[in-house]
Amino acid sequence: MTIQNPLLYLDPGSGSLLFQVILSAMLTAAVFFKKSIHFFRHLFAGFRMYRHKKRAE
Repeated sequence: MTIQNPLLYLDPGSGSLLFQVILSAMLTAAVFFKKSIHFFRHLFAGFRMYRHKKRAE
């Protein structure tokens, strides 16, 4: 009785699904981080403008 190593096989349908999942996860992360960075930049830019106005008064 011998134990054989199973052959790993990825058929085209599974490979394509895996590729789509990985690609969509990367694109979703990119959009999320871009929007987050944009939000925080505007938030801190508004804070700086408010601080400069307060000094001018």
